[in-house]
Amino acid sequence: MRVLFLTEYYLYDQRTDVSGVFQRMRMLIDAVKTLGELDILFFTSPGMDTSPAASRQLESTLADHWDVRANVFFRHHETSPIKPFWTRLPFWARCIASGAVAYQSGLSLNSSHRPSVDAVNHCLDRQPDLVLAFRLGTMAPLLRTSRPLPPIFFDLDDAEHVKALRTARHDPGLRPRAAAYASVPILLWSERRAMSLACSTFVCSTRDRRRFRHFPRHQYRAIVPNAVAIPAAHSPCSELTLLYLGNYVYPPNVEAADFLVREIWPRVHARQPNARLLIAGSYAERIPGLAGQPAGVEVLGFVDDLSALYRRTRVVCCPIRVAGGTRVKILEAAAFGKPVVATTVGAEGLDLHNDRELLLRDDPQSFADACVSLLGDPGLAERLGTAARAAVSRLYDREATVVRIRRLITATLESQ
Repeated sequence: MRVLFLTEYYLYDQRTDVSGVFQRMRMLIDAVKTLGELDILFFTSPGMDTSPAASRQLESTLADHWDVRANVFFRHHETSPIKPFWTRLPFWARCIASGAVAYQSGLSLNSSHRPSVDAVNHCLDRQPDLVLAFRLGTMAPLLRTSRPLPPIFFDLDDAEHVKALRTARHDPGLRPRAAAYASVPILLWSERRAMSLACSTFVCSTRDRRRFRHFPRHQYRAIVPNAVAIPAAHSPCSELTLLYLGNYVYPPNVEAADFLVREIWPRVHARQPNARLLIAGSYAERIPGLAGQPAGVEVLGFVDDLSALYRRTRVVCCPIRVAGGTRVKILEAAAFGKPVVATTVGAEGLDLHNDRELLLRDDPQSFADACVSLLGDPGLAERLGTAARAAVSRLYDREATVVRIRRLITATLESQ
């Protein structure tokens, strides 16, 4: 059997590329790598090295650091002159009609152009028995190609129209807000067409499955949650520390961290002057609220040893207000037995219960009150963390999820 895996996410640095999107991508690859020979097509950005030597280097990196043996292929970009807007309108119309669009920071056709379709066709010439498309953008060339396709498994991960809607609500600029609202129906159409093409679509949660209940092939939508490896349990932390962990290339993490630093942390620090807020993750300099060097805030940058980081953490914060999908950072914290305070959006889609396995608070004052309670009551913090760890071990264990994905795929193929 041959498996073709499509992704827009390139592994630049195996040490630092550990955010939720890479964790999910690796989990999916782990699920299919034992099914047969694996081909991976990366939709790389313009200007990147796509030579055979670069392919071999990435194959070596995947084998050494992800324990994945794969044949690596790249999308090869073509340099072409910029065309007048009106000459590009027919291309846009054809893409939208086929559903071949995606959404990152805005409506995008990054994977709809001819180089992407050519790269997919080249990999299809190798006659894969199945295609696993990671996220909406990678479905674009499949929707635009005219050749027969093998069974396609589509991992939606984020509901992109939901992310666009939430971005619009929180964007202060009139023009970007209008553009985000205008993209919502186009993204819904793109998601609908992608799900119609796929023989099975993976979504992260029951809530996401319910969102698309009126779309075609609803009976072939399977819940594949984000999942984490369950580490050894930690002893409760005696330090008065809050932690926010994220990659600040991702705008929703920047917005959440800024909300925490500007509106929540001052309320906590006023009542707990000895407490500290730990901001961990790459590119924290993008957080506007850190420019004034607020008191009690410690910026750690990228942290290699998460176990050591969680050992010095009393409470984990997840004040996400924008984005879709489910938060791996909450599952990770819970797996370490740490109590979590999150917004409703931050914990969306997770089967963790408010006031039992985490605390859900949406406004700055109640969020701060919850943090202060956990900092001042070690017993409450330990009970909440223990309950969260038990739930995550039962529902979101990575090893069990990998096995489930593999069984879903093989069962679907057998029924074709």
